Amino acid sequence: MSENKIYNFLFNKKYLVVSALVTYWLVLIVGTSLPSTSLPAFKVGDKVIHFIAYFGLGLLFATYRLLYFNNIKQNIIFVILLIASYAMIDEVHQIFIPGRYCELFDFLADVTGGVIGLGIAYLVLIKKWSKTVVQK
Repeated sequence: MSENKIYNFLFNKKYLVVSALVTYWLVLIVGTSLPSTSLPAFKVGDKVIHFIAYFGLGLLFATYRLLYFNNIKQNIIFVILLIASYAMIDEVHQIFIPGRYCELFDFLADVTGGVIGLGIAYLVLIKKWSKTVVQK
């Protein structure tokens, strides 16, 4: 799909982005609240799982912000702060979950994944988004 088709589809169906974001975030909250013994074993490292989980969150949240709000710099800063804040809260929250730990490198993997997700959303949507905002 070209950038214009992706943007037009998402812009005309904003509720899909919001629904996907809310669903994804709820699944992430539930997943990080489960004791380690309740989780399936993955063949990839723990940090890769953190990166992928927050990549999805960053991608969806950045897409939501880019579709609903006009200030690009504020959107980028807001998404980075939100991802970092949520990652920190999530890591501290895991102290209270049996078999889970609060780790700095998990936090860094979370933030890195979220920022790269933001970057992908920005690259795919921003050209068309900027033209649409300027025309309004």
